[in-house]
Amino acid sequence: LAYTVGKYKLHRNEPENKTEPGHGYYCLIWRKNSQGKWEIVFCRGLLLEKIANQQPPHLNQKRNLSPNEKDLIKTELQFSQYSLRHGTAGAFFNYIDNNGIALSPSGPQKKDFYRQQMIKKPREGWKSQLQWYPIFTSVSVSGDLGYNFGPYEYNITNPTGKSRIFYGYFMTIWKKQPDGSWKFLFDGGNQSPAPKKSLEIR
Repeated sequence: LAYTVGKYKLHRNEPENKTEPGHGYYCLIWRKNSQGKWEIVFCRGLLLEKIANQQPPHLNQKRNLSPNEKDLIKTELQFSQYSLRHGTAGAFFNYIDNNGIALSPSGPQKKDFYRQQMIKKPREGWKSQLQWYPIFTSVSVSGDLGYNFGPYEYNITNPTGKSRIFYGYFMTIWKKQPDGSWKFLFDGGNQSPAPKKSLEIR
């Protein structure tokens, strides 16, 4: 299992489209198949074209999970609970690898999350909560690299008490540390059309 992160440029070839090409960052997760060839199992970019009527992914997770996969699911859920208790910046600072990257307004590196957590004060009267859970998990045979993805819910409340909720999907790549814990190397997500009712966060 491996991953690559880099920049991309979106070229539009339609003659009638006079807009400038798009730019952004991407992440690919690769897994070596039984023939020894690398195959892409997940692709995510920071800038995506909006797709009408986007539906949640339906994946078959009904399989025997390895002990490492169960442990990674547990870590992801703890990550989300930490976010609810201590705030987003604090959670990302606590769970990001020293060489990790997160496509987040508070990031993208560990030092940036530290600055947000310890120095920058939230706007007076404003509150926010971010929570999520994995719907698919996979860990390499070696047990030292894995990934999760699933839905998230971001709730912002203004000083008057009015809330606005954003929904989307996240993807996190994790690396096992020497002490047996997991730290994430990459985290990113996209915002999706809001469903009729709130996501059932597990």
